Amino acid sequence: MQQQQIDNTIKQIEHLYQSITGKPAPEHTDKPYAVIPPERDPAEHVNEQLDRLLQTMQSAIEQQHAGAWNPPMSLWETQEEICVAVDLPGVSQDNVNVSLEQNMLNISGKRMPPKSNSNARGLAARHQEAPLGMFHRQIPLPMAMEPDALHAQLKNGVLEIRFKRPAPEGKKIQVR
Repeated sequence: MQQQQIDNTIKQIEHLYQSITGKPAPEHTDKPYAVIPPERDPAEHVNEQLDRLLQTMQSAIEQQHAGAWNPPMSLWETQEEICVAVDLPGVSQDNVNVSLEQNMLNISGKRMPPKSNSNARGLAARHQEAPLGMFHRQIPLPMAMEPDALHAQLKNGVLEIRFKRPAPEGKKIQVR
């Protein structure tokens, strides 16, 4: 019974690893898992190891987000539409993700260093002021929007996200 609990816990950890990294858990070549000391309760030992693993993964996630930078943005609005402009020079369209969840516009992606013409590796930086790596912006919207109403375009290093304002409900009609 305890062996089955241990195996189920390992499967859950592997599933968690894959959902966080997007890659399958590494295969174990010689042993499926570390030997549990004979003086320890197996379930307690596995739970302690799981807690340690989760703390390590949480630290890695926090470090990944700590290294993220926030690109500058502007929000413009008229009576008919709202436009969000995010400065993303040097970021390719393939490295930008835009999503809408409830009233929150999420923009994320990655700016890569330039590549050398002579080889596939990047150039060595002598001086760098522009941030590289992951970026993330969350922009609260003034009203609920439908994802289909969004139009996003990356042009000349600026990501523009435009959407029409929804028609106001309960609009008063003047009787003449």
